[in-house]
Amino acid sequence: MGTEPTGPRGDEAHTERRRLVGLAYRMLGTVGEAQDAVQESYLRWYRLSDVERAAVTNPVG
Repeated sequence: MGTEPTGPRGDEAHTERRRLVGLAYRMLGTVGEAQDAVQESYLRWYRLSDVERAAVTNPVG
């Protein structure tokens, strides 16, 4: 994947990627759509500042 930026909880979110793709697949019905949805979530996560990420009490949720 390359080098994703990490924040205070970035690694926690990254370790959940497989679980998130599985959940999204069950919701959306195709692997491609599931991967797109998870990728969009990651983009939003990494756009947050370190302070904003730290304010997220449950990054997996």
